Amino acid sequence: MNTDRSSWMFRRVAECAIFIAVLGAQCLSQGALPEVCRLSEHCFGMIHELADPVLVRSAEGDVRLSGANPDQPMRGATVEVFGPADSTAKHSTETDAHGRFKIEGLPPGDYRFDVWASGFNSVVGRLTISKHALRKNKLHIEMTLGV
Repeated sequence: MNTDRSSWMFRRVAECAIFIAVLGAQCLSQGALPEVCRLSEHCFGMIHELADPVLVRSAEGDVRLSGANPDQPMRGATVEVFGPADSTAKHSTETDAHGRFKIEGLPPGDYRFDVWASGFNSVVGRLTISKHALRKNKLHIEMTLGV
């Protein structure tokens, strides 16, 4: 096996292991795209997939940069929400200067989401909008440098 390729694969596996340990997510290569990536067509680099659905009252939250300064907001990241259920209806917005976003008017149900920005790894996952969710529950995403 080519040592450059082996080294690259080892680094990617190590990055995934660290990300999973910290955020409980799976890292996927571009070879096995989650459905939300096929719908959005904007997944970049390594794709971090949140392991469990997030229970929220509405599609709102914030996006931050991961790493040395995790409190730094991610301005201009695109947040796309698909659904409810198996619907391919797309609802999207961009984060503001404070890294916050909100997509209003989504009815209760199960959704898929994709958060992406050029130069960063995409984050995908599922969310459930329910009036029974705690008001404080929001979607909090950390973006890592990618391609």
